[in-house]
Amino acid sequence: MTTGPDPRPRVPLRPSDYGYDEQRFGAPHGPAGRGAADRYGTRPRDDEADWPTSPSIPVVPEATRPPSRRLTAIISLLFGVFGAAPASGAAHRAREAGLPSGRYWTAFLLGWLVHLLVLASVLGLVIAGGRSGSSSGRASAPASSAPASTAPSPSPSASPSQAAFPDGATRCSDTVAVNASTSCQFALNVETAFRSAGATSGTVQVTATSPVTNRDYTMSCVVAAGSVTSCTGGNNAVVYLR
Repeated sequence: MTTGPDPRPRVPLRPSDYGYDEQRFGAPHGPAGRGAADRYGTRPRDDEADWPTSPSIPVVPEATRPPSRRLTAIISLLFGVFGAAPASGAAHRAREAGLPSGRYWTAFLLGWLVHLLVLASVLGLVIAGGRSGSSSGRASAPASSAPASTAPSPSPSASPSQAAFPDGATRCSDTVAVNASTSCQFALNVETAFRSAGATSGTVQVTATSPVTNRDYTMSCVVAAGSVTSCTGGNNAVVYLR
């Protein structure tokens, strides 16, 4: 068995045999393709240039890209004066790259101005709502208190006359008194019936219910104009009205 060198001649392969487009990307070079590049008369380049790039999309180095103004504008709009921090950083990076830096401060000022306008509008609405509520409360207060001061209610206990009740009578109200055999509840019912009758003179009979016995009693009332009217009846009941 022969172990010596292979006597078959070696034919060098072109890069196109591997599907490489030399017209578009240039001749390759490196550890495996430097000999082929020398053979075709191309000058080797640095290893970084071996990677093909699309001719329609230019590659801009990161250091030369201008910082975005969007972040500065958003922070200034939402937080007002705090937008100065991203504006200062973006302006510093732009100056280092040799680019204009004034547009970042312009974005900060515009965002801050809009922030102040929105804040002032909201504050104005709140103040206007508070003033309208307080003015409506002051306008309604005199209207609610006016009837109490201009329309005093008549006293229900005002007596129609100054005639005195008989001695020994028990006073139930300013207009009603009773004897010892009559309750004030029954006397007040007699007064209601007598006032409903509307008699101004003579004798009038009225019927009233006693809350004690729960029975109706007929009382005979002798009308005395300018004096005390006496109503008698029932079980020795006497009611004095004035």
